[in-house]
Amino acid sequence: MSKPDRDPAYRHKHREEIARRKAEYQRSHKEQLREYHRAYYARKGHIYHREYDKQRRDQKREYDQQYRKANYERIRERQRRWERDNQQHVRLYKRAAAMKRYSVVYNAEGYYTDDDIQRQYGHQHGKCYYCGERVGKKYHVDHVVPVSRGGTNWPDNLVIACGHCNCTKNDRMPHEWPEGGRLL
Repeated sequence: MSKPDRDPAYRHKHREEIARRKAEYQRSHKEQLREYHRAYYARKGHIYHREYDKQRRDQKREYDQQYRKANYERIRERQRRWERDNQQHVRLYKRAAAMKRYSVVYNAEGYYTDDDIQRQYGHQHGKCYYCGERVGKKYHVDHVVPVSRGGTNWPDNLVIACGHCNCTKNDRMPHEWPEGGRLL
């Protein structure tokens, strides 16, 4: 009689239990399995991937540079196609990257992602924080306390504003802004 684990019908019926036992065994015998694999690969004359990668890092870098040079147009076309198909993501990413560079100049602490911007947009229901007008896709990300005046780059200091409000507010605090509008 064969072992039940080798019977296909048994394996199919008890696959979760078998997977659990296998994972438990691998966890409890981690070092033994690692040594076994090292010895096996040493017998076969193989090199571990990490060691192999270390040995050929310079070759790989040279190959990648040559590939990029030879396929420049193809790579650019693929990038353009991806950017065209993912415009919203690209716009948010570029906006976050620009503000990150700006915050480095003023040594502001904190950071935000495009997900934080999307979340804020949802909280404000697509309306300008200052005047309450719908902003649509052409909105600005504004720091309530400007970075140049000691504000942070954390998401809780960011609001969605229309272009007019953001550009006229400039680097002023909301209470210093003559067109102040209503604060939501």
